[in-house]
Amino acid sequence: MISGYIVAQLTIAQELLSKIHEYTSDETLHDLRVALRRFFTVFNLLKKEDLIPVEIQVLADNLKVLRRETNRLRDLEVFREHVNKIAFDTDFSKRSRDILNTIIDKKIKKEHAVMMEMLQNMELSDKISFLIAHFQKGSILVQLDPHLRRLQKRIKKMLSEDADNERIHRIRVFFKRIRYLIEVIDADSQILHTMKKLQDLLGVFNDYVIGRGIIKEILEEKYNISKDYLYVLGYTELFFVSQCEKLRPVIYEEAKSTLKHIKQFWD
Repeated sequence: MISGYIVAQLTIAQELLSKIHEYTSDETLHDLRVALRRFFTVFNLLKKEDLIPVEIQVLADNLKVLRRETNRLRDLEVFREHVNKIAFDTDFSKRSRDILNTIIDKKIKKEHAVMMEMLQNMELSDKISFLIAHFQKGSILVQLDPHLRRLQKRIKKMLSEDADNERIHRIRVFFKRIRYLIEVIDADSQILHTMKKLQDLLGVFNDYVIGRGIIKEILEEKYNISKDYLYVLGYTELFFVSQCEKLRPVIYEEAKSTLKHIKQFWD
């Protein structure tokens, strides 16, 4: 069960790596990163149980580097998506958004080039094949229930505290881990559908927080920009801030409700 899940995620990652060179779709990178997150959720659990040989850990570290080094590229992609959803009501705002898109596109192109150079040097496909062969050798027996319950307790504790950005980020990470571990046990479980609304809310909140950081970075780079362009950046940041404030209480209530559903599922 666990070995099969790991092999499935590694296989998906390997297939997507062969497509990412073309970079015809933003979703290719997204799906690759999701497969790696699923893999590492289980892999790190096995590492804690002292079930991972050193040579396998070394190979997996290469995938960890890939995931970390693609953070920037994915953040820029998502930022562009959110900016283009905002309904600016003046012609000058729309023109300034086009300038902003040009800047973001240049950043994306640069990050993609960095990623491609990294991939060429790492020879990841062969390393993934070795990892797949290792996990295909036999089954792995680990009780997942204690880990799931521990994650639920950690989320419950955080929900008793203020909804600041850091806590919401950690809640997001822990719910993802719960989701992936449940997938290992039952990929068709109804609770996975129940969790989707909350995870969508957490994902959008995280996008807005990261988006504010990207805006700050653009301003610090001191592009030769007009007042109209500054207006677009300011409007976008205020939009992100206002949406985060609206989402905070909604996320906490939805998180509490989702925890109850998960508890009922296991009880």
